[in-house]
Amino acid sequence: MRDTDLYSQILGLSAPWVTNGVAEGLNSKIMAIKRKACGYRNRDHFKTAIYFF
Repeated sequence: MRDTDLYSQILGLSAPWVTNGVAEGLNSKIMAIKRKACGYRNRDHFKTAIYFF
């Protein structure tokens, strides 16, 4: 296999329109809940807050 073929296959694997923006946005919302709440008494209350945010 030539280097140019390998290079074009590697570039084909990474699609430029695929980003991790959704995951970053969700993480940002979870961190905002943590800051806003200043701590929950238990994990169940924290999970409920995430579900309703």
